[in-house]
Amino acid sequence: MRLALVSVSLVAAVALLCPAPVSAQEIRGQVVDSVTGRPLAGGVVVLLDLADVELARTQTDEEGRFLLYALDVTRYRLRAEAQGYQSSTFPEFEVQPERSVSYILLLPSFATQAAQAAQAAEADPIDAKLAGVCGTSMPGRPTVAGWVRHAGSGEPVTEATISASWANLPDVLARQVSAADFNGLTLADSSGFFAICNVPANTKIMIHAMSAEGVSDFHDVAFGDGAVVADGEAHFTNSWVWRQDFAVAPLEDHQSVLRGTVTDGDTGSPVAGSEVELTGTIYGSTTDSAGVFRIEHLPAGPAKLVIRQIGHRPLRQEITLPKDGTLDLPRSMLSLGRAAQMLDPLFVETTASHSPLTEFNRRRKETTGAFLTREEWERQGNPNRTIDVIGRLRGVRITPGPDVSHQYLVSMRRTTSRTVASGVATALASEELLDESVLKKVECPPLVFIDRHYVGNTNTININTQVPVGDLIAAEAHQSSAGMPIEYNRRGSACGVIAFWTRYAQPETVAITDDTRSLFKSTAFHFGAAVTAVVAIFFGMGKGIHF
Repeated sequence: MRLALVSVSLVAAVALLCPAPVSAQEIRGQVVDSVTGRPLAGGVVVLLDLADVELARTQTDEEGRFLLYALDVTRYRLRAEAQGYQSSTFPEFEVQPERSVSYILLLPSFATQAAQAAQAAEADPIDAKLAGVCGTSMPGRPTVAGWVRHAGSGEPVTEATISASWANLPDVLARQVSAADFNGLTLADSSGFFAICNVPANTKIMIHAMSAEGVSDFHDVAFGDGAVVADGEAHFTNSWVWRQDFAVAPLEDHQSVLRGTVTDGDTGSPVAGSEVELTGTIYGSTTDSAGVFRIEHLPAGPAKLVIRQIGHRPLRQEITLPKDGTLDLPRSMLSLGRAAQMLDPLFVETTASHSPLTEFNRRRKETTGAFLTREEWERQGNPNRTIDVIGRLRGVRITPGPDVSHQYLVSMRRTTSRTVASGVATALASEELLDESVLKKVECPPLVFIDRHYVGNTNTININTQVPVGDLIAAEAHQSSAGMPIEYNRRGSACGVIAFWTRYAQPETVAITDDTRSLFKSTAFHFGAAVTAVVAIFFGMGKGIHF
């Protein structure tokens, strides 16, 4: 379905719950023109069950209002008809006991629909644009597309950056790593058009545009079954494409302000020096000695606030910034929990703990891999992306990726088969979406570990967002399985391994026993083995024994 057609035939449903005065459940509402909002008198509204069997019908009055009764507590559909308008059957809804349900039904006229579709196709040839970016004009997975223009002149903004962020943390790291937002970036073309293909369904996506001329307001969108929720409003549609245009204005034109005080969750005292940022944006600040931060010239709309401080768990809050107003966040919303409980000193003789980098430094001496610590890569220039860190590891090769979900292709071995390379080139040149099987042929993707935990390979995760550079303390790469640590040697490791160490890594623990019986048993075993070896040598049986 073309997006232009979808935009004029979408249905907005608003549920208003109130007690019903009768035993049967009331279904009431109003039928209006989807463009002008004019009530449609004399229209017909039909109540259907889920098998599309008609149960009841009524006519709308002079104000377009209707009233139907449902005798059972179950799920129904509504169909609305009016002369000169397209008949529409709306998504199913559930009737609650002793509740009245009210709906506003929007109908597009045949004339309006045809005129607007032609106008939209002429002004914004989105189908052709989508085919060029996503490989098809009718994507089968959620896609956000639109145009970026100047707020004042309406002219297209060339090569504007569109940022889309959503939660995308692997389950295996949910408790080990505290960072976790996917930040996808794409550029608008010379006409200001952009498309972000294959975003996840049933997930809120924060999105906005940036350029040298300024930024746009913030928006959010979530794709569900038969509906899209954008900026908190539900729109029923069967299309997987959501049209989201942006108007870019200079920073000084945005007058929203965000203020708050960050406190310690245990003591309630202010936390100074905390990093405060809006995910996927250029906006950020640091708390002062009183734990206070203030960020000015913010766009309006939904955004995700992230606060980080060493020794505390990162805090994430979804907020909605007012238009040209100030949002004061209460202290209770900005309370940081401790990353680890602080205990009084104890003298324990049963275990010996080592720094998380003890294991890293040991491997650096014993294996042939490539190693870097934060201190080393910061001496070479402070990178602000994890992809820049691993690009400095010996043997790691980075090339541009094919789409926003795969911005970079990371490899440690080249594709050697000309037949495979030719087949991949053909696949990439076709209009089909790039799938996982093609990616595997493009490069031999190294496996990725974070704090000893396997999380996937470089084609299945986004290095920059799932491994935030601010949390890293070291990185290592092993190109050959021959010298690879045994804990990394698993299926797929022939393509190499990249291992990250974060400040949340648990230290390696070495057990020490004070059990004298165990010590005696161990000593007795070695003493017995030595006696056996001496006897074997004495009787000429020790040729094959080596120490």
